[in-house]
Formats: sequence, structure tokens, C-alpha cells
Amino acid sequence: RTSSKSDRLTEFLPIFSHFRRDRPLSLGRTLPTRPAMFIIATSVRHHAAPLTASRRLPRLVLCLLLILIAVPIETSAKKKSKQGVKIITLEKGDCQVGKAGRGDKLQVHYVGKLKDGTVFDDGTEKVGRPVEMVLGASQVVQGWHIGLDGICVGEKRRLVVPPKYGYGEAGNPPTVPGGATLVFDVELVILNGQR
Repeated sequence: RTSSKSDRLTEFLPIFSHFRRDRPLSLGRTLPTRPAMFIIATSVRHHAAPLTASRRLPRLVLCLLLILIAVPIETSAKKKSKQGVKIITLEKGDCQVGKAGRGDKLQVHYVGKLKDGTVFDDGTEKVGRPVEMVLGASQVVQGWHIGLDGICVGEKRRLVVPPKYGYGEAGNPPTVPGGATLVFDVELVILNGQR
């Protein structure tokens, strides 16, 4: 049967009946007045009651929102690793011209940094125009040939190059210490003369 409100209050009054209004609580506070007890009892009974369909839906939505917040959000950057070189696509390009491969002529903007963020080489600033290279030729560190394979015009990549494919244990004094991991931000501007 359906309980009336008075019946619901009656069920919870025994919980508070053994308290006196002036009896201190463990936190040093006195128990609230008896009218306040009725409010507490009613609230407890209200939340203890079985959930109806209309009350269940908002709670379900709240739970789903909490789950979505807890799950890590995937960023737009696409990450992969090739031969120990980490390749992070910061911005997609236009592959209508094709994808860069061994022997292709590339013109790129780039900035080289150490892992702590110290810039050791800013190619564009240094020469005032995109830097030219041939993919697969020994003009740049080996990590570039690995990390720029398949890049498209307009694409921006971040290459995290281990010492093995960078300047090795010897480094490149005075700007790059021995055994340094290098971070390059590279943008392909022109591929084989085409933008």
C-alpha cells in the first residue's frame, strides 16, 4: 500500500526520539529543535524512497556526465612512433600534391628545441625562407627522414627525436649537449616545387 506522509514521518521519529534537545553532539553542537527533526526525517525518507522513472532519468543523466568528465578527452593531435621517433601531427595538410617520400625535395619551416624548451635552431629565422632538403639524403639529422616520411603540404608535425637519430652522445656544441633528445616542430610548405 502507499504510505501517507504522516506514516513516513512516524517511521523515522524513533531515530531521533532518544535525543534530548539540549544533549550535545560529538561536534559540540546541540541537537536541533523538534520541528527541525521532522524536516530531517522527511528528507531522509524522501531520499530513501524507491526511485520512480521520472526521478531516475535526471540521476542517470548526471551519472553519464560524471563518466564523460572522468574519461580523458582525446586531443586533435595524432600521435605515433616510428623507429623510436615520436611523430605528433599538430595540423593536417593537403595531400592532393602527394605524400613526401624518399628522394623528394621538401621546403619546410622548422624550429628545433631541447626537451626543456630551449631553442637551439630556428631555420626559418636563420635563412629568412623555407629550408630546402631532400628526404633520405644526409643533409639533416636522421630523425627527420624517419619523422617526415609521408608528410603532406601544409601539414605540421612535432618530431621527438632520441639521441640515436639526433646528434648522438657527442651532441652539437655549444647549443646541443651530448645525449640530448631533440624536439622539432616542422611544417611542409612546398613538395617537389608544388604548394
